[in-house]
Amino acid sequence: MILEDEFGDIIKKARNGLKISLNDLALKTGINEKDISLMESYKLRPTKEQITKLSKFLGLNGKKLINIFNWEPKKSKLESNSIKVIKMENDYHGYLVNSYIVIKGINALLIDTGANPQNASHKLKELNIKLNGILLTHGHGDHTYGAEEISKRFNCEVFRDFDYDKDLKIKNFHVKVISTPGHTSKSCSYLIDNFLFVGDELFAGSIGNSEIPYEKHLEIIRKKILSLDDDVILPGHGPVTTVKEEKENNPFF
Repeated sequence: MILEDEFGDIIKKARNGLKISLNDLALKTGINEKDISLMESYKLRPTKEQITKLSKFLGLNGKKLINIFNWEPKKSKLESNSIKVIKMENDYHGYLVNSYIVIKGINALLIDTGANPQNASHKLKELNIKLNGILLTHGHGDHTYGAEEISKRFNCEVFRDFDYDKDLKIKNFHVKVISTPGHTSKSCSYLIDNFLFVGDELFAGSIGNSEIPYEKHLEIIRKKILSLDDDVILPGHGPVTTVKEEKENNPFF
């Protein structure tokens, strides 16, 4: 299992979020600027001492940051008493994007498209189920492309851009919409049963890039995602994780 973000991505996202230049970070930590740049591009593995220094000035949890090299979330069961989730990994210009089919009886919802309407359509037809709606976590093309095509093909509605919390009733699905601005100003997450679909707001062991102020992004995740029960978190990229796993292992928290 491969995490979406490696050590280099994590320190770069924290550095950019805090608006700290490579030069400033080098001066603060005593680590050569070139070495930090090599770490961010996966070309140099840091020592524990360097990780401790970097985590201190970047506001990251040092112990979790050290452990990120050997950690991966435990495999979660994508099925409850009433709901089954199918994860699809879609190729988008050489990198993988997750989309999900949520099944309840003969009915289904599609969470994001993975920019691959053919993949989603093929799987839905193979399963012989009725698509009742498409829920989009945010507006980026790798998550939305093809939504209208799928909507017309299966005669269902597309839901997106919620900037407030609300409850949705779609056929026999109860969907709790949680407004989670951060990766984009209108990012939202969907809680269905004990499955939380977060798009690019949060990854296993990391976060998505921040469109809103970085500290606010982290605050939103703490208050609206990590405050939940031990729900299964299904991100837009990388492996499935849980609230418990992220509390214990994500260096940003």
